[in-house]
Amino acid sequence: MEIFCRGNSFEIRGKCNRERIKIITNSSSLKIENDTSFLIDEPGEYEVRGVIIRAMPYTGNRFFLIKMEEIKVCYIGFFDKEFSPSQTEALIGTDIFLTPGWNKEIAKIAKKINPKIIVKPQCPKEDEGFQKQEGIVKDVKKLKIKKPELEKTEGTK
Repeated sequence: MEIFCRGNSFEIRGKCNRERIKIITNSSSLKIENDTSFLIDEPGEYEVRGVIIRAMPYTGNRFFLIKMEEIKVCYIGFFDKEFSPSQTEALIGTDIFLTPGWNKEIAKIAKKINPKIIVKPQCPKEDEGFQKQEGIVKDVKKLKIKKPELEKTEGTK
């Protein structure tokens, strides 16, 4: 799996069922590209070309849980309110946590779900609190990882 930071969005590339898949995220939708495109902009559970996606509503936006190559990825756009217990529960077991920014609420969620890796674009004024987290990939333009490498990572604790 490869993850690319594209400003406030991310591009995830991987293989499912021998097909190359590209997923593009933003705060309200997720687009899967291959020979054809599939746009997810409504809450629900989807399976597209072997990729399992759960889109959940949050204050006018969505957050997405993506399972591809046996890796669970969570993308959360900007938010500033606490998640409900059921939303937090859905995020437990996240391997890679993608966020376009960093604030107190995102830090609380990261601590609760304990992802193996957190990926975000560099935002210098936010970096002080961000650096206090452990197990983080910081200022990443591209991350390439496979499940066995991920299992060696301890998480944020």
